[in-house]
Amino acid sequence: MDEALSLAWTEAEARSREAAFRRLLLIALMTEGAWGSVAVTAPAWIASLLELGGAPVLGWVRACGGLVLLAVYLQIPGLLDPVNRRLGNILGIGGRFVLAAFCLCLGGRFLWLAPLEGGLGLLLSILYFGLFRAVLMSRP
Repeated sequence: MDEALSLAWTEAEARSREAAFRRLLLIALMTEGAWGSVAVTAPAWIASLLELGGAPVLGWVRACGGLVLLAVYLQIPGLLDPVNRRLGNILGIGGRFVLAAFCLCLGGRFLWLAPLEGGLGLLLSILYFGLFRAVLMSRP
């Protein structure tokens, strides 16, 4: 019997792809959560790292850090159950592409953030599409 036609094989493939997606999303959420926490607690350090300017910018850095933490919080259900909790993951992946475009428009020190967010969004979207293809193939 061909492996691709075996129900056990396709279910194992779906579990494998789910584990890969969850692993990458967990790393992304932990990294973004750490950066968001630093932006909220030490905005001066983030502002100096990105060469943003003086004291009026610190409020904006804190607000951005809070929004990043909110986005991380909203994606946690999708991390725990990516197949049945799709909306948070789809919005999170799309949000990474929007953030990459926004960083490109800002220029300056933000240019190094654009390929990171865009690449992460691309990797997550490839893994997420593969996960759903495997899940659909594993259901008789």
